[in-house]
Amino acid sequence: MAVRDRQVAIVSQLTSAIWVGQFQESGWDFVDDGRVYVFPKSKKDYIAYCNIEGVDWSDAGELVVVSNRRKRGQNRRCQKTDQSIHIFKVPEII
Repeated sequence: MAVRDRQVAIVSQLTSAIWVGQFQESGWDFVDDGRVYVFPKSKKDYIAYCNIEGVDWSDAGELVVVSNRRKRGQNRRCQKTDQSIHIFKVPEII
């Protein structure tokens, strides 16, 4: 999970997705339901970002995501994005 100003980002390794939302000024509530973004898929529409582990804001509208090493038994396609740093722009925050 990453928080910058009122922007929040939470990654899900299981679904290979990221939720982006915004805190309200008062309290620990969110402004709305936020948005879920699915990480890019393989050419055959399989999960390509299999081991997303951490996230942080690098700038307003830009997220840095890190991934762990491919686990034993995971498909080889997961190796293409493992042990890496990935940078993504978040469309509505740009």
